[in-house]
Parts: sequence; C-alpha cells; structure tokens
Amino acid sequence: MSKLRVESFTISLDGFGAGPYQDVNNPLGVGGTSLHGWALPTRTFQKNLFGNDGGETGVDDDFAARGFQNIGAWILGRNMFGPVRGPWPDESWRGWWGENPVYHVPVFVLTNYARAPLVMEGGTAFHFVTEGIAAALAQAREAAEGKDVRVGGGVNVIQQYLRQRLIDEIHIAIAPVLLGSGERLFEGTNTSCFGLRLHQAPKHSTCHSPGSYSAVTKVSPPPQLRGWLDASSSFLAEHRHQPLGHVGGQWRCARCLLSSCVPRCVPRVRHRAALPRHPWMPGVRCADARSPSPRRSSGTAVWGVRSVVAA
Repeated sequence: MSKLRVESFTISLDGFGAGPYQDVNNPLGVGGTSLHGWALPTRTFQKNLFGNDGGETGVDDDFAARGFQNIGAWILGRNMFGPVRGPWPDESWRGWWGENPVYHVPVFVLTNYARAPLVMEGGTAFHFVTEGIAAALAQAREAAEGKDVRVGGGVNVIQQYLRQRLIDEIHIAIAPVLLGSGERLFEGTNTSCFGLRLHQAPKHSTCHSPGSYSAVTKVSPPPQLRGWLDASSSFLAEHRHQPLGHVGGQWRCARCLLSSCVPRCVPRVRHRAALPRHPWMPGVRCADARSPSPRRSSGTAVWGVRSVVAA
C-alpha cells in the first residue's frame, strides 16, 4: 500500500509550524516565512516552486527533492489552499500558486464547505473534501494509483492524521528561529502514542543550517497495546485539555505543557481503584471514555492519548 508522508515540514526552536495572524499577506503567519530559509534556496524548490534553473545543492536539497519523489496525490488543509474563511463567497480564489500550481497531481483540500473541483494547468486538480480526513485519504490513495500521498499541512491537519496513527513517515526540519506564538505541531499531544521511531538524522546541513533534521517512520504497536490505543481516539477528542500528572519528574498541563498552570488545573484524587491498569506500567491505572471522568480524579496524567493516574 502507498505511504502517507509528511515532507520538509519545518518547525521553529519553540515548536511552531506556522506563525500567528495568517492572512492573504502572511499565508504562513507573521514570521512563518523565516522557517523555510533552508529550503527556498535549494535547487529543488527553485525549480518546482519558481521555475528557476540553478539553486543550491547538498543535504538540504537532498531532503527537499525526496519530498517530491513518488508522490501521486496531496492532502491539504483549507488554509494551505487560500485565506478564505467560512462559506465560499464565490470561486474567484484559485489557490496561492496561480494557474500552474506546484503540485502537478490531484490535491485533496479538507474543508467544511463544498466546492466544485478546480482543474488547473500542469496536472493539478483541487478536490474539496467535506467528509473528513479518512475520506480525503481514501480518495487521495485512489487518485495516487499506488504512489505515496503527501500531507502538505497545515499543522492542524497533520495533527489529525498523527492522532489516528495514519502517518507512515514524517520529515521534520528544525529552523534556528523563535516565533513565540502561532501553531505548535505537537500542541496538546503525546508523541509516544503515534507509533513513530527515528529513522534518519543527518549530521550536517550545508544550506542555511536548519539546526537539525529528523525523519521518522511508523512502527506497529505491540499486541497488548493495540486495543488500548484504538479505544483512545474518542477520549482524546473529548479530554485532550485535561491536566497531565507527574511526568518526567514534574507536573505538566496537557494544554500548554507548562508546570505553571498545574495548581489551577490538577483536580483532587478520586476513583483511582476503578481505573484499569496500564499494560506496560503496572503501577499506573488508565482512564478511558468508559471510566470515571478525569475531572473527578487526581494526579491525572496523559500517557499516550489516555489519562493515567498513579495506582
């Protein structure tokens, strides 16, 4: 089966994949363009995005080029298609890239508002999907005809696919910049539950030094954890802002990952004996959607995508 891949996705040192205040003048948010200083000068980006000859080669270009190899379809969030919010006022907006976009394959745009397909030059055709991420992936895989599907972003779309453990491979570049605010890629999530492991981490970058790269691939969870993870999706959707417990030697909040808000977040201890035991951590009990509400338990922590409390 074809893979679902995230390629050349850059985050800042403080974890943001886009800046704040995205609009027609700042499609990546204020300061967001600074994330991609490593990619824009490469030969791959100069050719594919701007139609220019030349450009820089090296590790940066190798990773940029890999992101376009064996791609048969793309999936985008609506912000990646344009700045229009709410119902489509008309069909005058035709994307950020003009009449010949950079994709050259079918592109499936996630949106809450239906719109007729938009056929562009160069093989790009935008299809607007209102049925959610699973429907978009099914349509993209059919259109890709055996090739891989690339998730172009934005942050929220990648998060949705990660939480469903559908991403097979993700390449992250870390840019040496600080944005301070915007959209964090791993906001309110626990990456240990995504089934990913480090696959490749080059030692050197030759173009604008993005700081570091990480390429990770998906691995299957052990049998004793599969059912536990499968039952957690609805819990995460409902309780993802519940407080974390004693993790890594300190208390943290699931919403902001800071310890400063814990005094007003962590509730009182109750109902621990009623919670099922964690399959890997015998000293920990787990709360899922069938257990007492996390708001009624204390020392609540999110392990994976479910709540755990000390037994």
